[in-house]
Amino acid sequence: NQEIGQYVVDNTKTKVDIKNAEFTVGIELIDQAYIFTEKIRGYGGLPLGIEGKVYALIEDTNSLLAAWLMMKRGCSLIPIAYEEKDIDLLEKFAYGQGIKLIIIKSFDGLNDAEVLVINHTLDDFKPVVTKLTVLRPLVTFSDTELSELLEEIQ
Repeated sequence: NQEIGQYVVDNTKTKVDIKNAEFTVGIELIDQAYIFTEKIRGYGGLPLGIEGKVYALIEDTNSLLAAWLMMKRGCSLIPIAYEEKDIDLLEKFAYGQGIKLIIIKSFDGLNDAEVLVINHTLDDFKPVVTKLTVLRPLVTFSDTELSELLEEIQ
């Protein structure tokens, strides 16, 4: 801290006042130094794409929440639906990955990923016939928790 403060003083002709600072300079050391003056609170989770691709069947708001939870876990998302759906909420968190909704008639022929994410909770759990591995990230959520989560991320 002292060395960084001295460097700022020497190179900017500015005083360093730790108790009454106008702004804070942060440094993260991860193989190299990352210097920042602002922290942006995110939703946490893993970087998109590090856990591979998943299909997300978009049918309703709960589908968007299920897909969002998988994105938060580092999955690249391929949203699919039987008809046109609004995926603006997912695009908001795609950070430039350019996700596009794919309209399908069946799960046959889906070969860009091996996993299908669906919106089932414990109350509406039903079998899904597909060769894909099916994940149900909402299965432990109550309706109240789902409403609160949606409100938080909108």
